[in-house]
Amino acid sequence: MDNFTKFTELFGDTAFLPIVPMRGIVAFPRAMLHLEIGRKKTASGLNFAMKSDQFVFLTLQKDFMAQDIDDNTICPVGTIAKVKQILKLHGDVTRAAFEVICRAEIVGEIRDIGYEAADIRIIPEQELYADDSSEAEALIRKTQDTFTEMTAVMDKLSPDVPINVMTKKEASELADYIAQNIQFRFEDKQILLEQIDPAERLYDLITIMRNETEMILLEKKIDTKVGMRLNKNQHDFVIREQIRALQEELGEGNGEGGVYDDEDDEYYDKIDALTLPTANKEKLLKEVARLMKMPSASQEAAVIRSYLDECIELPWNKYTEDTLSIERAEKILNEDHYGLTKVKERILEVLAVKQMVADKPLPEGSRAQILCLVGPPGTGKTSIAMSIAKALNRKFVRISLGGVHDEAEIRGHRKTYIGSMPGRIMSAVKEAKSCNPVILLDEIDKLGSDYKGDPAAALLEVLDPEQNKTFKDNFIDMPFDLSSVFFITTANVSDTIPGPLLDRMDIIELSSYTSEEKFHIAKRHLLPKALKKHGFTPKMLKITDKAIREAIDFHTREAGVRNLERELATICRKAAKEWLTKTEDK
Repeated sequence: MDNFTKFTELFGDTAFLPIVPMRGIVAFPRAMLHLEIGRKKTASGLNFAMKSDQFVFLTLQKDFMAQDIDDNTICPVGTIAKVKQILKLHGDVTRAAFEVICRAEIVGEIRDIGYEAADIRIIPEQELYADDSSEAEALIRKTQDTFTEMTAVMDKLSPDVPINVMTKKEASELADYIAQNIQFRFEDKQILLEQIDPAERLYDLITIMRNETEMILLEKKIDTKVGMRLNKNQHDFVIREQIRALQEELGEGNGEGGVYDDEDDEYYDKIDALTLPTANKEKLLKEVARLMKMPSASQEAAVIRSYLDECIELPWNKYTEDTLSIERAEKILNEDHYGLTKVKERILEVLAVKQMVADKPLPEGSRAQILCLVGPPGTGKTSIAMSIAKALNRKFVRISLGGVHDEAEIRGHRKTYIGSMPGRIMSAVKEAKSCNPVILLDEIDKLGSDYKGDPAAALLEVLDPEQNKTFKDNFIDMPFDLSSVFFITTANVSDTIPGPLLDRMDIIELSSYTSEEKFHIAKRHLLPKALKKHGFTPKMLKITDKAIREAIDFHTREAGVRNLERELATICRKAAKEWLTKTEDK
């Protein structure tokens, strides 16, 4: 008497059975299964089954992390199995052997009686095309052919499995055997288990096997690509080890006494970690390969190291996130500067445009705005640029161009020259550690030119959004994208700025401050700064409004407020001396 007949004679088609939840395993009829059970309630249910009729219900646990079993954590469709053997292992682990009998489903409430159990009902097997044996045979053969195609690309498979598949002539048995013995996803296996119609089950199985075949081929393609890269890396490693050995033998290694160190490997790792265009990365790797071939004490090796260090320290594709808020920008400008209403309005318009076009593709030929703040000394041009950077949440770097007369100051020197270094633009980007800082080009009207070149001409490429996407510094010798940099320039007068350079900039003029504006700037900014700088608190030293106005009207005659700041500093110094003199006398 087989186990199915024995079960039906004992219970009919429904029985109250212990539930054995399985993680990642789906059991199919006619399979032999071995499980290790660590959950105490499940082990209790197995012990009860062994002492009674030996039948249990096996089902897939949907939530692997769940400790309590209910309708939400297990699949309602599973299989009835007979417990063949239980073996107690170390700790609380129990090993059990099962013979799976038939499909079944939970039809009652899951109850906790020291172990989980429920009413389980047999799902009857159906025949495949009972009235058309030829169609049934065709579907079975198609399933076997698809299985053969899949196993042809599989690497590991027991030799008995293909033989057994070809001998199966019954649809349900064929589908269940393949599903049990092939490593499909457990979600796919559960679909096959829950499919009662044998024809639909075979169609589902064919689809799953075809998907699995495509997945295996794709994995092999990936493995081949990875293997080729590993082989290349291994080949390069062997070559490097041979070079190390030869250098050590000749006493020309890159370490003391000719012993090779890990400097070159460190360069390889750093370059590999950079987000670089392929051409740039290949260029740097070639430089590392050159470095490996020469003694460390040579002058050329020092040049290559300097070059690699400069290139690696550049912020390739590193950006700070903009804070594009007109309200925030207006608040910062008003806090940092008094007056300048038209200037602030113009700057806010520029920032508003930036906010409008953020994350939107720009039309071909459109240009980013480059501001040029023109005004007398001391009118707040530099501090306005700093406020713009603060409002955008970008890094700020200042480059002073006053008196610069060498083009190499902008573009850098070629690395073949002794003492060569990057130009001021790339140095500023490196200092900012981001590709989108605010860079202030200060005193652009005081650029010079001589036989060494014209720095104003070099700035044409820097300030032209059509060209600075591929700006090439002479030292770095690789294209670097400056299109995300917000360039701001300052000048006292615009007359001395070369025409082509002036054409690339939007001029914002800062006029002289009125006496009233100077007074408020002194009260809000200059006086608190002077008191703090000289060690005073507002209670220790008070400068009257009348004194400030006299300093403005009779002691300073300027467009800006620098001399006023100096006068306030003079008052603070005299007050400090008087304060300490009185303190010592006491």
